[in-house]
Amino acid sequence: MPNVTFDGTSKKYGTVDSATIIALSHYFLAAFLNIVNSSPHTDGKMQRTQAVALRVASDGSAIYNCNLYGFQDTLCDDKGNHFYKNCMLEQAQRPVMR
Repeated sequence: MPNVTFDGTSKKYGTVDSATIIALSHYFLAAFLNIVNSSPHTDGKMQRTQAVALRVASDGSAIYNCNLYGFQDTLCDDKGNHFYKNCMLEQAQRPVMR
């Protein structure tokens, strides 16, 4: 499966805008993707290290067979009605490159 990777953090972009993919279009469709937010994870001293992999803020979106990897707030299911099937969400303990 293809990887889509970004290293945004809430400190740099704000939580909702730190996502690797931000779906704002109605009827957005994603299938068979690894969606990874590979930002550095907190060492206990850093603040605002949330790293969203996918933010969906549209109506009628569908996500099929996708793996989401992030650190805290991995999925931001923001606005609208969304359908998820056979998806896996993982809060990574360290950066994930698959």
